[in-house]
Amino acid sequence: MPSGSKSNFWASVKVRLALLAGALIACCTLAAFGLAYANLVLALQSNVDHYLSAELNEFKNIYNSGGLDALREEVHLEETAQGSSNIFIQVFDASGNAVLSSDKTHWGAAAEWSGPIPPAGHSTFQTVVAEPDGRPGRRIEGHITGDVFVVMGVGTDQHRVVLDAFRERFIEVFVLVVCISLLGAWLVARRAMRGVEAVTVAAEEIAGGALDRRIVGHGYGYEIDRLGSVFNAMIEKVVALIKEARTLNDNIAHELRSPLTRIRGIAETSAISNASSKDCRELASNVVEECDGLLNVVNSMLTIAQIESGLAKFDTQPVDCGRLVQDTSDLFLPLAEDRRITLETTVVDGVTVSGDRARLHQAIANLIDNALKYTAPGGKVSVSLVRNNGSALISVEDSGVGIGQNDLPHIFQRFYRSENIPSVPGNGLGLGLVHAIVTGHGGEVDVSSRLGHGSTFRVTLPSS
Repeated sequence: MPSGSKSNFWASVKVRLALLAGALIACCTLAAFGLAYANLVLALQSNVDHYLSAELNEFKNIYNSGGLDALREEVHLEETAQGSSNIFIQVFDASGNAVLSSDKTHWGAAAEWSGPIPPAGHSTFQTVVAEPDGRPGRRIEGHITGDVFVVMGVGTDQHRVVLDAFRERFIEVFVLVVCISLLGAWLVARRAMRGVEAVTVAAEEIAGGALDRRIVGHGYGYEIDRLGSVFNAMIEKVVALIKEARTLNDNIAHELRSPLTRIRGIAETSAISNASSKDCRELASNVVEECDGLLNVVNSMLTIAQIESGLAKFDTQPVDCGRLVQDTSDLFLPLAEDRRITLETTVVDGVTVSGDRARLHQAIANLIDNALKYTAPGGKVSVSLVRNNGSALISVEDSGVGIGQNDLPHIFQRFYRSENIPSVPGNGLGLGLVHAIVTGHGGEVDVSSRLGHGSTFRVTLPSS
């Protein structure tokens, strides 16, 4: 296998999850074995101690009923029944002298008692090892009467057999558990990662140009399904932005082509004709006018882009909204009179907003200018400012041509021009700029309109 494939294999989340789960299960299994092994050792030892205690009590009864002779006979019977290699018994008097003993050949020092004499009524247990062959055993020291005590032990070879068998079975079970856990963890991780792989494949196809590609299918788990849903929503938004960018580029090209063509035509006319100084000045004036129009388009686009991206820096300060609306409306009185349109302004005092006065003036001016453009002579435009639930509500209402219901959702888009509205000078950026400025100040702008009955634009700004 190439080194890159090995690196990718060990870097795989599926492999790491499987190994982590296998290691965790292995540790838990080892801990469970250790606990079970310790309990088994204690249980076996407890059983031997209970047996030795029962034998000691039996020796007490035999000694009390038959004396030392009866006890000697019992020792002989125990030694014959269990074998001298499996049991040892010694009886001592009050001076510590052995008065009775079984065959200790197989036990050596493990069967000896070296004192001190244990207190009456008290028994002690010890784990011992036979010296000749290292066999394990367990012994008890305790009193039969006040002046006679016993040292008695039994071999625990069978315990070692049980523990060895337990360890062997554990190793087999441990290997099986680890293998099954690794396989199970791999399958679970593989299923969990299927959703991530689906997202990855979709992302690769989208990066290759398949913008209509989406994550399909569910059942990968809540988190993965949610990732797929969010991914699809993100792609929808990206596609919408791409389409909007393409449309915007087309609109920009369209809007710039006409003035550039006119400028080029003016320049060609100037170059091939014997124009007088007066004609040249007129041509230059036309070029300046066309350039001003281009600059207006570019500046408006830049302003909208900066505000929507959050890069625009507003000169924020308290603004007397009533004064602002009144001053802006007064600027259009001469234009309204020229077009024989009635321009009325109604404001309330004491309404203050926090914002950039120049930008807010630009937004209100665009709304009033639009209203005058699309209102026929003899019509009326009303500008008002009122308080509305702690906010400043600015309304611009006209009696003009109105806007169709199909056009209303799009009028704040850049370069959008309705086919149902009569052609008037403009570049389709005015309302887009209004929307950007108002939302940039934390406000809202909406419109209601009917064809042939006029429109009403409402700007809501939070009061300071």
